[in-house]
Amino acid sequence: MIGKFLVFISFALACGSAYFFFSANNNEKRIKNARFLFYLASFGILLSSALLLVNILNHNFQYTYIYSYSSKDLPFSLLLSSFWAGQEGSFLLWALFTAIVGIIFIKSIKGKSLEPLAMGVYSLVFAFMIVILIAKSPFDYVWESFAGNNVQFGYTPEDGRGLNPILENIWIIIHPPILFIGYALLAVPYSIAFASLFKNAYEEWNDLALPWTNASAAVLGLGIMLGGFWAYETLGWGGFWGWDPVENSSLVPWMLVLALAHTQLVQKKSGGMRKTNYILAILTFVFVIYSTFLTRSGILSDVSVHSFIDPGKVVYSILFAFLLLFFLAGITIFFIRFKNIPKAESTYKLSSRPFLIVFGTIIILISTFIIAYGTSFPIITSLVGTLQSMEISFYDKMNFPFIILMMILNGVSLFFAWNGNFNKKQLKQVIFLSALSIVLTAFLIFIALDQWAYIVLAFSAILSITLNIFIMFKKIRKKSFRIAAYLSHIGVALLFLGVIGSAGYSSSEHLVLRPKESSEKLGYKITFKGKTQIEKGKKDREKFTYNLELEKKGKRFELHPIVSWSSYNDWQFPFFEPSIRTSLFEDIYISPKSVLNDTSFQRVTLLENETAICPADSSLQIKLISLDTSKMDIMPDEFRKVFASIVEFQMPSQVIRDTLYSVLNLEKDSFSPIWYSVLGTSLKIGLVECNFENGSFQATFKFASELFTFEVAKKPFINLVWLGTIAVVTGFFFAMSSHLSGKSNRKKI
Repeated sequence: MIGKFLVFISFALACGSAYFFFSANNNEKRIKNARFLFYLASFGILLSSALLLVNILNHNFQYTYIYSYSSKDLPFSLLLSSFWAGQEGSFLLWALFTAIVGIIFIKSIKGKSLEPLAMGVYSLVFAFMIVILIAKSPFDYVWESFAGNNVQFGYTPEDGRGLNPILENIWIIIHPPILFIGYALLAVPYSIAFASLFKNAYEEWNDLALPWTNASAAVLGLGIMLGGFWAYETLGWGGFWGWDPVENSSLVPWMLVLALAHTQLVQKKSGGMRKTNYILAILTFVFVIYSTFLTRSGILSDVSVHSFIDPGKVVYSILFAFLLLFFLAGITIFFIRFKNIPKAESTYKLSSRPFLIVFGTIIILISTFIIAYGTSFPIITSLVGTLQSMEISFYDKMNFPFIILMMILNGVSLFFAWNGNFNKKQLKQVIFLSALSIVLTAFLIFIALDQWAYIVLAFSAILSITLNIFIMFKKIRKKSFRIAAYLSHIGVALLFLGVIGSAGYSSSEHLVLRPKESSEKLGYKITFKGKTQIEKGKKDREKFTYNLELEKKGKRFELHPIVSWSSYNDWQFPFFEPSIRTSLFEDIYISPKSVLNDTSFQRVTLLENETAICPADSSLQIKLISLDTSKMDIMPDEFRKVFASIVEFQMPSQVIRDTLYSVLNLEKDSFSPIWYSVLGTSLKIGLVECNFENGSFQATFKFASELFTFEVAKKPFINLVWLGTIAVVTGFFFAMSSHLSGKSNRKKI
């Protein structure tokens, strides 16, 4: 009850804060009251978050959310991440970051003319985040959620269901929080833009919003990058981006904020692009809400592996209202003020950097529209017929020419001045660096490149890198360290060089191996050395590393993909995790595909005290000791009986005595063996028949040897993808810090 009460109070306080901000009209007392109410609302959400976390850490499973996403077996780090593993917790996390960003926003805009309206809009965003928590509360009790199952009031389950095994990874601790910080940050440029339009105050907003734009681009980009690495390391399909609708839903606002960062720079330098900046600031945040609507409403649950289930009609309606309100409010005020927004004093020359940035922005926006259309395709098709997802090839083919143009512009535009001047010396530099890029591309053709599409893409990437490195070092030689843009441009180019190598020239083979078997694939001798059980102390799972030795030119190394069975899905099918060996130039990627039993071996029938060699492994002998009748009547019905035989497994290093069980169906006169794994081997043995011959007990055994199916792949230059994304994100962090330091220096002057 306390958690729900805090959420309700926080909602009322956020609404009160929005009211006082909107009605302040430069009344300092009202503004102070509005700030105070926002702080109180933020404190309420902070207390709610702390309360949920304390209950998670104390295993209070009377809360449905905690029961659904945590368990006593989880270590502290994963217990912490169960806070945001489900819809309710992730909404609370987003609200918490909205509160924290809002407090920083108040400090940065305090005393500015746009503060009341900008904070009024932001407080309204905060209130909407909280109202979702009222409808989808992490503080519901199990007896409320499962009232239809006759769960008694006050009932507390002994343990929780736990996390989806796929989520039990370090990246769930890092990736979602960073993504939600990025989402919270994007509400700030929207709020400042709305306030600026409403007040007809067009001079101040760009300087106020630009550091927030760069910060949101950096943080959201980092979140997307970590999500791609998480997919690559954990999902086992060998890639880092699958054009999944939920993946795209975070990419679209990031691409919009990339465009906004560039056009805001044009406004800062030349005073132009004002109208474009307003519409981009509005659309960027609107697409954050739209992406939330797509991922959280359940619309994409049939076409995306990442989508959440349907949260219910109330939350669906709130999300839709959230989207509609902020879209219509932003677009309406933009068109009302459209004629009043000042224009640039002069048009851009074709040879000026602003013109090329505008051209580049158009390219980014076209690409964004393509991705947004493909992402929304399931909704479009569901309205006119059967729900379908867009083919992956659509994104690759449609974006290809725009990627090339974008990378060329990323380099060439730097040699053009803001005023349009372009001298012969710069022209010679561009020609020389272009010739160098052609030589480097020719070298790549000689080594590997053999498709025109990859050749053109590689040339554009190399050209972007050489041009940006040249300008960057010129800046550094002049002791100017404003290199953010060059670093980000180089990162984009490196990323696409990595895409060429890892996607265009990767090679893979499927293998099916028994333990101790070997096969030659991709230049490696690959030996399946057997499996090793791990996490033995956890009763909710059976988890094994499948140990593979790879040998090439006398050098050996091992990879250990993981196969696990879990109570999370009632042991119905296994979960797979890949294993990766990373080197400077390529990754070796092992991805499990299936684990089956080969039962084609000859059966063995034994009398009491008789011994036979196992047909599946000549080093193992099996001896029938006796029939165990103690469990004959263990089944609760009259149609099945349990048979058990005591056997002895004789191996070179040890002797094991144990019991094998089988269930006899009396109606069908058939045995169903309970498969037994022989310790120290990869064999399974089943008791498939029991009878008596001449007063002596006789048993028949069936043997199974495990078949491990997996894919081995080479991923050339995959590290360029990670290096490139790091460079892009680092560039935006540099841009943010550079802007803030410049602002600080202006204050001192």
